Amino acid sequence: MGIRSGVRVVLATVILFAAAVCATAGCAAAPAPARARTAAWVSVPGMSGTGLTLTQAGGRLYASWDTAPPGTGAPREVLARLDPRAGAVVVRNTFSPGLLGAPLFAGGALWVTDSGPLGEFLLRLDPVTLMVTGELSSGADDGDAGASAAYAGGSLWLAGGDQLLRVSPATAELTAVIALRGARRRCSGGTPGPARCAPRARRRAPW
Repeated sequence: MGIRSGVRVVLATVILFAAAVCATAGCAAAPAPARARTAAWVSVPGMSGTGLTLTQAGGRLYASWDTAPPGTGAPREVLARLDPRAGAVVVRNTFSPGLLGAPLFAGGALWVTDSGPLGEFLLRLDPVTLMVTGELSSGADDGDAGASAAYAGGSLWLAGGDQLLRVSPATAELTAVIALRGARRRCSGGTPGPARCAPRARRRAPW
């Protein structure tokens, strides 16, 4: 018997053995590859503009975007609370032109930074209605660079130029000032602030 004939016999034996095993124990068919699902695009009334940003804070979903009211050239930033199941706008608050930071949750309230030519501010908002309930100035004069805030160790921390400010979430009052000499933020383009940053209009909430 030649080598090729021997190989054929071995292959045939293997095939017959596999068929017998499948007939006795049953062989499950390979699952069909899962089909990719296409996301559904939904048009949400009241959410028109540019620069849409989503943030989760305190178990709620918030969105912010820039919008230009009819007849005006300066875009205004909108902060809205969304229904996390449908993505629909539940409540919204519109601010005047400027720079609004991403919301964060602390002490039962929602906090956002508000930056403009009049300086930088930390705003306390009602997390449900988004109405402003308190305001604290960082003391920095480079609000056009964009304020920065964080929550850690039971306190809010606000960057105020070359100072680090510690704020009580319960009272929205300043509890400590830590000097960071020589520490300056940069503008969005990487230029050291504040002298070389393009000014922005101050934002105020309509209450």
